[in-house]
Amino acid sequence: MSELVVTKKPLWRRIVRGLVITAVTLFLLALVVRSVWGYIAAGQLRDEIARIRAADEPLTFKELEADLPKVEPADDAGRFYTAGLALMIGDDADSLRKAYLEASKSWPVEQLDDETLEKVRRLLADNERALGLIDEGAALGGCAYGLGINHGIGNTLKRLSPLRAAGKILSLRTQYLAHQGQGEAACDSAISMLKLTRVFDREPVLIAHLVKVGNGALACQDVGAILELSDPSDESLSQLQAALLDVDQPGDLQQAMLAERILGLLIVRPAITDNMGIQWPVDEPARFSGQMPVGFWQRPMLQNMAVGQLRDLDKVIQCARKPWPDALDAVNSLEGESLLGRIVIPSLARSFCLTGRFIAGVRSARVAVMIERYRLEHDQLPASLSELVPTYTATLPPDPFTGQDLIYRIEEGSYVVYSIGENRQDDDGDLDYKKDAERKEDRRQKDRGTRVRFSKGKGTEKRRMKDEG
Repeated sequence: MSELVVTKKPLWRRIVRGLVITAVTLFLLALVVRSVWGYIAAGQLRDEIARIRAADEPLTFKELEADLPKVEPADDAGRFYTAGLALMIGDDADSLRKAYLEASKSWPVEQLDDETLEKVRRLLADNERALGLIDEGAALGGCAYGLGINHGIGNTLKRLSPLRAAGKILSLRTQYLAHQGQGEAACDSAISMLKLTRVFDREPVLIAHLVKVGNGALACQDVGAILELSDPSDESLSQLQAALLDVDQPGDLQQAMLAERILGLLIVRPAITDNMGIQWPVDEPARFSGQMPVGFWQRPMLQNMAVGQLRDLDKVIQCARKPWPDALDAVNSLEGESLLGRIVIPSLARSFCLTGRFIAGVRSARVAVMIERYRLEHDQLPASLSELVPTYTATLPPDPFTGQDLIYRIEEGSYVVYSIGENRQDDDGDLDYKKDAERKEDRRQKDRGTRVRFSKGKGTEKRRMKDEG
């Protein structure tokens, strides 16, 4: 009887065989996990998109723009703005503008030295054609200017840069005219500056909204110089008041948050399949600059990230829909559901605060214009803001940080209209920037508003001429 001989395979073959079996097993297991994860992640993303669609909220910039009024080509200021911005020059506009602000710290206001004044005149002369085109655009009722966000945030940043520069040059012109006592022209210049902010309305991503806030804040600062240093007519002041009202749009912040959600969807677009309910516009590039790369294995992770982002942004959008100051309180109490949300929400909350400051500045400037109109007619200041109603406004604009009326104080040789600001306490109209005692690198402004200093009898001559007329 022969014995069964068992031949053992070499050790290295057994190791290789074991490694192959392990690798195949792990691959199959990973494939199963990825498939299950992908199914769940895709379903969650589909549900989030369906929820947004059911709420009749925009998912593309084309849909966001659909609510805006249609602009006829003949009434489109965008073509003038495009031409004017292309001609803008002058890197030193900001420093020259700051020279005016520095001179305005004293009262009576100091005059610029001859050399600086000559630089201002030369820069404005060099930009005369560009400024003229922007003024022509301001006279038109519509604006279809686009920031090109569908081609990527980098393209938008390139288009925002000349808008920031234009804001400083326009503000410099307003300051120059105000300091020269040319009230009518200074009002027109400030109105052009405020009208230019329309270019941010069609693609109001957050970075564009913040540039709008920055440029608008410069214009509000210039209003104080106009009221202090010149005597514009009631007609010019009325037009300036209307322009300030036009930029005071509480819905702007909500639009910015909706646009941020759309931008987030564009970034993760490769992870969004055709059955998820988004119909991308045919004229929109399929490849958005800044899109995250996605492959078979990365798709569920990207979809999970998109779900968390959509849920967190929905919370922020709901905050933006609340009236002030509830919107600010609500966003400050938010906690992100996703890792990205926990990183981004504090920055978005900061943008709420910046928007609140801007609204406070716009409303204070508008009320100051009403006060000047009252003084032009009555040759005295109103004893309270209630005297402005209903002749100069149907209702008084509230302080965005309290929901109550703005504060109005008459002081020796001046008056101030202000909001108590984000610290929520009345600092007696302290509008100066202060160094924080604990963090010396920070600057903070206690109250937010407009102070107007005046010489005795300011406006009397205008009223005398009105009475004689």
